[in-house]
Amino acid sequence: MLKFIKGGVLWLSLSSIVFLVACGGGGSNANVSLPGGGSGGSGITYSSNNFGGAGSGGPVFGSFFGMNQIHLSPCDTTPFAGPFTDAPIAAFRAWDTCHIQWPDLEPTQGNFTFTNLDTVMSAASAAGVNDVIMEVGRIPNWVSSAPNDPDCDAANTQANGECDPPIDIDAVPGSGLGDGTDASFIAYAQALLTHAVANNYPLKYLEIFEEFHRSDTLGGTTMCVPPKSNVTGFTACSWRGTYAQMLRMTQDLRCIAKGIASDPITATGLTCGTAGYGAPGTGIGIMPSLNVSVGNAGPSPDFDNGAVVMANYLYCNQNPPASSVCNYGSVPGNPASAATDMIGGHAYFQTVLPENVLSWIATQHSLLSTADQSKPYFIGEGSWNQNSNVPDTGLEAAYIVRWYLSLWMTKDVQRGYWWSWDISGEDGDAGLWSAASQTFGDCITPDPNASGGFYCADGVAFNQMVGWLRNATAVSWSCPDTTCTNQTPGVYTFTITGNNGYEGMVAWDSTAISSCPTVPCGSTAVPTLPGLTVSQWRDLTGTTHTGAPSAIGASPIIIENMVPPS
Repeated sequence: MLKFIKGGVLWLSLSSIVFLVACGGGGSNANVSLPGGGSGGSGITYSSNNFGGAGSGGPVFGSFFGMNQIHLSPCDTTPFAGPFTDAPIAAFRAWDTCHIQWPDLEPTQGNFTFTNLDTVMSAASAAGVNDVIMEVGRIPNWVSSAPNDPDCDAANTQANGECDPPIDIDAVPGSGLGDGTDASFIAYAQALLTHAVANNYPLKYLEIFEEFHRSDTLGGTTMCVPPKSNVTGFTACSWRGTYAQMLRMTQDLRCIAKGIASDPITATGLTCGTAGYGAPGTGIGIMPSLNVSVGNAGPSPDFDNGAVVMANYLYCNQNPPASSVCNYGSVPGNPASAATDMIGGHAYFQTVLPENVLSWIATQHSLLSTADQSKPYFIGEGSWNQNSNVPDTGLEAAYIVRWYLSLWMTKDVQRGYWWSWDISGEDGDAGLWSAASQTFGDCITPDPNASGGFYCADGVAFNQMVGWLRNATAVSWSCPDTTCTNQTPGVYTFTITGNNGYEGMVAWDSTAISSCPTVPCGSTAVPTLPGLTVSQWRDLTGTTHTGAPSAIGASPIIIENMVPPS
C-alpha cells in the first residue's frame, strides 16, 4: 500500500443474495449499539456463499466486507497495536500485518521464520474469520537482482532492492525473459504452502505483487525515487522487472499450489508436470484449494493507470513497450489469464468522492476479457487514505458507507477490504479503531468486544451499516446516472427487504459538501419507495428516529417500515 482506489440498469434485482449478521444497530446516540460481540470475535452468523459480489451471477467467493489490519499484538508493539479486529467481517487481508512478506519470512536464504505469520493466521481463525488473502509482497535483498536499489518500497525501513526481480529468474541475468530457474522463489513458495497446510491456515488467496503498476519498467511515465521523497509526480516503486518475469513467478506459484500437470511454464517451454519442481503433494499441488493471482493494479488511475498495466499483464494488448518483455500475448491459451484465479485492484478516492469508484471499476472491467470478467474481482484496499484528506469526522463516517455501497452497485466487486482498521489519528490512514481514546476522528466509543480500545466515528458507521443489512436481502438500487457507472452528483438509494415484511431504503445525496456536523447533512427531498410506509429512520451514529426524515444529505440514513426483525 502506498499513501495516496457494471453498470446495469436502474432497479437491478438481487433477490438471491442475502446478508446475515448478528443483531445490532439501533439504540440511542448516547449508548451506541454495535453489531458483533459474540464468540469468535466478529459475532456474525454466516451462511455459505453470502456477502457475494452484486449481480455476480456465478459462484460467490467469501464475504463482501473485508478489512486490512497492520498492527497486531503481540507481534507488534507500536502504539497502533491491538487485538485482531472485531469488526463484523468474514474476510481479512494480510498485506503486511506483523511483517509477513517474503523478506520477513525468509530473511536469509533457506532460513524460514513463520512465527509472526502463525500469529496472524491463528488470530484470524480464533475470530471466526476463515478467509484470508495475503501477498508475497517484496523480493528479499539477498536474492534481488539490484540489491543496492534505493528507489524501492520500504528501502527506508527494511532494505534496498526489494522491488527488483530475483537474480535467478532469468537464464541470462537482466534479459527479462523469466526463463531461468526461479529456484529461490520456488523454494520459498513450497516452504510457505507446506507450513500453511500443516498448520491449517485459513489462507484462501495468495497474490504476489503489490500495486505493480508503480513501476518505471512496465511503460508509462512513472519515475522511481526513494520512499518518502515527497517529490510531486514521483513515487517509490513496487516492481522494476518485466511482464514475462511476473508471469513466470505467477505460473510457478500456481503450479506449486494447484499442481495441474498440464499448466504451462511459458518462458521455459515446460509444464507444471515436467518442470522438475518435485513430486505431487510435496513439490507441486501442495495446496490445491488456494487461489492465485499476480497481484493488484488499478482501478484508480494513479501512476500510469493501473487498469492498463493489468490489461497488459493479462493480454499484452495495450501497447506495452518492447523493454517490458510482454512477449506472450499471442501464445495459445492466453497464459497470463489462465494463471489468474482472481483480479485485484485498489480504490483510494482520497480527495474526490467515494462514488468515483463506479467509473474506475467500469473502466477496468471494460479492458478485461469475457473470461476474466467472470472471475472474482476484489478491491484489496480503499479509503480516503491519509486522514488529512478528509479531516471532517462526519464525512469520514459517511464516506466509508458510501464507498462500500458504491462497490456493491458496480455489480462487479465480490469484496472490498477497507484500509485500514487500526491506523487512526491525525496522521493515520482512515482507521476505524484506536488503542487509546482520541478526539481526532472522534475515537471515543469504547469497544465492548476487545481488550480495551475505542471505535472511531467511521468505525461506528461501519458497524451500523452492517447492522442495517442484517438478515436482509439486497433488492435494488438507483444512481443519478441510471447505469451506476459514473460519479454523478445526486441521490443514491439502496433498497433491502427482510423477514416479517420488513422493508428499508438507504439513501444519500452525493453532492459535495465541506463538512457534515449534523446528520443527515443536507436538505435534499427524501426519495419515495412505492409501497413503503415509513415508521422510523436510523443514522450512522446508531440513533433511531421516529417517523419519516425531513431530508437526506451526504450522510447515508436508512428509512424503514418497522423495527428490523432480530
